[in-house]
Amino acid sequence: MLSKEQLIVRIETIFDKEKKDQRNNNFQPEIYLGIHHGPKTMSRALPEGEINKDVPNTYLIYENLELLIKLYLKISSNKELKKSFICKVLTYFELYNTIICGFNKKTVADLAFYFLFKIRRLDLAEKVVVSGTNNTLDDIYKTIQRLLIYEHYLMTEEDLKIIKRIINAILIFKPKNVGRFEYSRQIDMKRFMEDLINDLDVYRLKKELSDDFNYQINQDKEKVQKLILDYGFDSNAAKALSEIDESYYDYSEENFNLRNNISLLKEIFDNITDSVLEKLKLITDKKPVKKNDKEGPTERKHRFICEELLFTEGEKKTMSSINKMLNEEKHSLISKKEKFRITRNFTIEFLLLLFSKLNQLDTL
Repeated sequence: MLSKEQLIVRIETIFDKEKKDQRNNNFQPEIYLGIHHGPKTMSRALPEGEINKDVPNTYLIYENLELLIKLYLKISSNKELKKSFICKVLTYFELYNTIICGFNKKTVADLAFYFLFKIRRLDLAEKVVVSGTNNTLDDIYKTIQRLLIYEHYLMTEEDLKIIKRIINAILIFKPKNVGRFEYSRQIDMKRFMEDLINDLDVYRLKKELSDDFNYQINQDKEKVQKLILDYGFDSNAAKALSEIDESYYDYSEENFNLRNNISLLKEIFDNITDSVLEKLKLITDKKPVKKNDKEGPTERKHRFICEELLFTEGEKKTMSSINKMLNEEKHSLISKKEKFRITRNFTIEFLLLLFSKLNQLDTL
């Protein structure tokens, strides 16, 4: 395990790289526009203000953020190191971390803001903004805009509320001696952001009303796909979640292959629980121990996960029930697609709970 001093040096190294990239106009993040286009700079991304609807196939690629997240996950089992990590990152969200590039002023606050979003601590960013330490909207304006456009499917309602409060707080604590033109410009920026959030709300509402799958479930599926990648788990599991949805839409009830799709869903479930098991073994330095001769490998794995993630009795029964649903040979009298939809939704919601429990263990 790293010492606190070693950790701080590594964080500084990543932010020093961010500063160097800023000076050299090495634009980050890039936007990945799918397998047919690959990575593009933000200048070749979607038109400004247009919500990205091709999720999760289109997403942000931010090398320095990935380095920061990987370093954070490496020490996530140590409570004191995690606290030091976050405190250090917050210093880069302060106003004084400004880079002068010729006549241009740039900042590393955006990298810090992205990181806080990823670990679900935008509340800390809000505290800095409200304190008046960072009171220039330009520092994080583009960052918030990109998150709303490309990462909206990962945002909770609380995230959106915090972002709205941050924008309002920045305008309240505007720089001293700001001219009328500058203040008007910030008002226009605020209105643009409000319109973008409204467009996002409308987009979510349309999805909710038009989608065969419940919109909230679809949003949770996309969160699970992103979490698979964020934790460094097998990316094939994330891709497979999209494949089973394509099968649901592409085939009629008569031609829908329930057994194959349930089997694929089971592979996804087993893949992710295997990855969580390996992560827990690394964090806790423990291994699952056979309880008795009747306990098989799957039961042993699930019991270990439930114990280490402090599952309630109800959550343990839910995991067991989903495992049974995925292994059933006989099915109820409901339609094949209805059976698959119900099993899929139960599985996705449980996987999201599993990641939430894993994150709670990281934050202890």
